[in-house]
Amino acid sequence: MFTKLNYFTAVLAGGVLALSGRLYFAAVGNVEIRTETFEFQQLAEMFQSQINARRPQIQAQLEALNKKSAIADTVGPAVVSDIMTLTEKTGNPRLRDLLAKYGVRVAAAGATSAGTAVSGTQAPAVLKKGAN
Repeated sequence: MFTKLNYFTAVLAGGVLALSGRLYFAAVGNVEIRTETFEFQQLAEMFQSQINARRPQIQAQLEALNKKSAIADTVGPAVVSDIMTLTEKTGNPRLRDLLAKYGVRVAAAGATSAGTAVSGTQAPAVLKKGAN
């Protein structure tokens, strides 16, 4: 009976040792995962702070672009219209060619009355970004 008790104790001790080893390696893996997670969170917070620091600058640039775009949308067609009117009155071929280059057609000088000589006008598209 003493031998069975020794055998049982040895098996039990081996099982405890195996489980202890498994627990140790699981704990080590858990620490590594927690460390990686912590480092990732620090990196994410750093990037978030950089994004937040640049947000006002980017917002200001966007507002400036929107203001310039609004000016171009209102002033551009008016300038093209004035050039078309001048071209109609003077018959200047250089102005006519310039307008034709951007797809704006002007009728011949004196062809119709009261400034309705413009046909197929595409003035708003003339000053859009990337049109040149």
